[in-house]
Amino acid sequence: MEKIQMKDFSEIERELAGKKILYIASKRASYLRVSQQMRLIAEKSSDYKFIVSDHRNYFLQLILIILRTCFVNVSKFDLIFVGAFPQFIVTIFERKFRRNDLWIDLHISFYDTLVFDRKKFKKDSLCGKLLWHLDKRTLDLSHYVVADTKKHGMYFAQEFEQEINKIFVMYLETDKKIYYPMNIAKPSRWKDKYVVFYFGSMNPLQGINVILEAVERLKEEKGISFIIVGPIDKKIKKYTGETVRYIDWLTQKEIAKYIAISDLCLSGHFSADIEKANRTIPGKAYIYDAMGKSMILGDSEANREYFEENEKHKFVELGNPQALSELILKMYYEWIKTN
Repeated sequence: MEKIQMKDFSEIERELAGKKILYIASKRASYLRVSQQMRLIAEKSSDYKFIVSDHRNYFLQLILIILRTCFVNVSKFDLIFVGAFPQFIVTIFERKFRRNDLWIDLHISFYDTLVFDRKKFKKDSLCGKLLWHLDKRTLDLSHYVVADTKKHGMYFAQEFEQEINKIFVMYLETDKKIYYPMNIAKPSRWKDKYVVFYFGSMNPLQGINVILEAVERLKEEKGISFIIVGPIDKKIKKYTGETVRYIDWLTQKEIAKYIAISDLCLSGHFSADIEKANRTIPGKAYIYDAMGKSMILGDSEANREYFEENEKHKFVELGNPQALSELILKMYYEWIKTN
């Protein structure tokens, strides 16, 4: 990884310092990546304007963002930074932005996500080719690209024919007003249990099948209790015994409280079938870290960019529920010795 000539976070800070910045994002301000970038711009720039929307409907949210962008005078700004899903904004306002330095955060490639992650389209289908060209055009129009890991940045450079020296790496940060070490007693139902926690959107990348199979393999271990938060598809087989509790949805503050009472947190990504799992670090890993929790990470190149294996950070082979269950069991036995 040392040979990859990408710009690091300190260089991002220097580039933004003292600039007048217009920041646009078609995701809510509370979205982890968006809130991180807004904090950075507010701290470093001499003047700034944010165009974001908290509308719950994404289509209406996008329309509101587009309308607000139509009426902003971009000549007042030194640079335009388009975060979270820049593909639509950048291509729609290509002419409007042509005189400004343009930064984008291509945190999610539509082509990679819909073709290889979600498998909605074939690579060589018309839709697959259109998505590739949409991502590439967005990258071509940008002066700088912000990636979430070195491995992901290298993918953008290679797949979409970009110069590697235009790519910055900005690892995710958590909202430390919500996620911080907490001293919360376990509720009575989990008082004497080893609590293992996981939350996510349950998309294929995260490897929920690996987690659920590990849960079932450990169903006879009555001292281990799993708490799994997120919308699990009805097509996915899940063990429903007394050692696991499923919760469809929680607020961020509620998630923080569950993490606080947990002994071990599952981070991921655990999928072995989706290459993106090797290139990206799950946002929850940063959250667990901020709260000082022990976690299990997928043994990926991206995770090893940022985390070192130690008492708090354990790695497990991608796509291997047996290895995951064995590691959980090992950590449970170690917990027993100290409690």
